[in-house]
Amino acid sequence: MPRRGAAVDAVVVGVLMAAVLSIFDDTFADRSYLVAGMVPVVLLIAFASWTSRLHEGGWWFTLGALVMFAPLGSWAALREPGPYVLPTASTMSGLLADTIRAPTTLVSTVPPVEPSGSVMLVPFLVGFLAAMPAAWLALSTARPLAPAVPIVLALAATIPLG
Repeated sequence: MPRRGAAVDAVVVGVLMAAVLSIFDDTFADRSYLVAGMVPVVLLIAFASWTSRLHEGGWWFTLGALVMFAPLGSWAALREPGPYVLPTASTMSGLLADTIRAPTTLVSTVPPVEPSGSVMLVPFLVGFLAAMPAAWLALSTARPLAPAVPIVLALAATIPLG
């Protein structure tokens, strides 16, 4: 059962993630990186809101988020939705391979970077990996600083990349 004030915490997570992702403003040529980074944030907050009402919701949230990673990354970051709504298996396997190389590619490219291809995985990864624990902690715990920990870690990861 969601606790009182969970909606405010969810909004704060979204706003703070937008602030963290805005560090990439000088790195990319336009602000489409913000869309690639905020799509997983918004969807994970909504998903956490729904699964927090379920019995064993934490397990369902984690499982659903991990299953959602590759298709969501193909849509939001690579912009390759595939022929039948779901991305193709080759697109998703390419996304998983590019996930390892994307930060190195972004750092080795002189800004402003064209917001297309595998470099868009970096804001997606920052948004996804920070919002996953932050959204769950914001909606399922009463500890006020618990959701801030993954966001601060995302900030620490974003500063050298941005």
